[in-house]
This record gives sequence, structure tokens and C-alpha cells, in this order.
Amino acid sequence: MGLEILECSEVWKEVDNSDDFEFSHTKVILRDGFEFFYARVDQRKTPSFQASVDPSALELHPIPTETIWPKSPENALRCPNPASDSAEIYVKRPSLLAYGDSFVSTEIKTLVLHEVQICETLAQFQHPNIAKYLGCQVENDLITGLCFEKYGDSLFQMMQDGRSDSFDKGACLQDIRDGIQHLHSLEIVHGDINPHNILSHGDNFVIIDFDSCAKVGEELGLKLGTDGWTQESTTAEYSNDWYGFSKIEEFLHDQKSFDTSSCTA
Repeated sequence: MGLEILECSEVWKEVDNSDDFEFSHTKVILRDGFEFFYARVDQRKTPSFQASVDPSALELHPIPTETIWPKSPENALRCPNPASDSAEIYVKRPSLLAYGDSFVSTEIKTLVLHEVQICETLAQFQHPNIAKYLGCQVENDLITGLCFEKYGDSLFQMMQDGRSDSFDKGACLQDIRDGIQHLHSLEIVHGDINPHNILSHGDNFVIIDFDSCAKVGEELGLKLGTDGWTQESTTAEYSNDWYGFSKIEEFLHDQKSFDTSSCTA
């Protein structure tokens, strides 16, 4: 197959004795078959970045697969056709960009397995306003992705594109409310209710992204919610989801004065 670039992101550093930042490098994640690597490139990420980079010329640092993918439990639900994204299936894979930069990055497999466990519960108790989980993608007995039904654009994207008049905001909020209430009926706190995690589905909306979920009252794990859209808390509480819901309400009705700088994908 050969080396291919999977993802990349610019890294910036603080200038000494200043509040300013300057470009440091672009971090690149690469794959060759079932082997993964990270590297740094001393150039900005531009539209032509990937075409201009020769992967074979980079200094590659291995990312051990045992730190990325958890072993698949024998009874785990498996997606019947998980080979790749398609018109019907979205395969969620964890970002590896943080690997090597923090302790949390070495616990990627823990995050993956946690989300699988949450999604197994959601698959047993499906709801029209919760993304439909189809099972995990398994390679070499390791979970390499989570498969979901594919949906439309995010609520954030629709608002940013000026499509606020293309849908019923009241119905949208009701869909989100119903989805949250369903999670809470299972004693699950979503933990990251924000416009990026709400996707369109025809005239309806669904909640996605379950890696921040926890059982109510549990201590929060490695993955926390999005800054500005969640309350500061050390435990999973229903009120956190309703706080995110209230912020979405503000976002829908007063977008021009709403600070979206903290809402990142």
C-alpha cells in the first residue's frame, strides 16, 4: 500500500516573554498497512500541503497499535460491512494527532473501548434522535473503528452556512431534548452537547459522539466536553447536558452575538 497521510495539524508555540504565538511545525499522522507513524514537517498546512510532502523523506516515529486499538471483546457487536466509509456508513476512528504529546494520548485504546461499551448499550435501546450504532470495525482482532449510520451536516455547519431558515428551530430543539432525555433514561450523561455533535437527518436531528459519555455520578474520565459548552464538574451530571442544550438554544436564536470561537470540531 505504501505510506499515506491520514491527518495533519499545525502546531504553534508561545513566544518568550510575550502573549504572541509563532508557527512551530505541522504534525502529520501516516499509515502503511496496519502500521502507524507520526512525523513533523517544517512548513505550514496549505491546500497543497499533502501533495507537496514526500512521506518517504520524513523522520517517522512509530505509534504502537497496542496503544491505539483495544482488543475486541468476543461478544462485541460487529458491523456487517465496515471496510470503509460509504453512502450509508460512517466509520469513526480516533484522531492520533495528540499521540506523544500527553499522557492522555497513550490511552487512546481506553477511550475507544469506553465508547464501544456505551454504544453497545445504545444499540440495545435505540432512539430516533440518537445516532444509530451499527457495530465496530475489527482488524487483526483489534477494534479500529466504530460504525454508525451516516447523517447530514452538523447544526454548526448549517448555521455557519446561513441555512438557519432551512429548518424548524423549535422542532430541532425538541429532537435534541428528546435525545438527551433518552440518554438520561439509561442513566447516561452525554457530556458534550454542542452544535458540532448534532447532525441533520432529513427534517430531524440526531445526537452523535459518545466518547465523553459516562454513567450519572461517575467521575469524568480522560475525555471531557467542549470548552464553553459544558459546565466545570468532576462528575457526570444531567445538568451538564441541559447546560449544553441551553447554549444551543442561545446559538440558534442569537447566533450573531454568540461566541463560537470555543466551539471546535
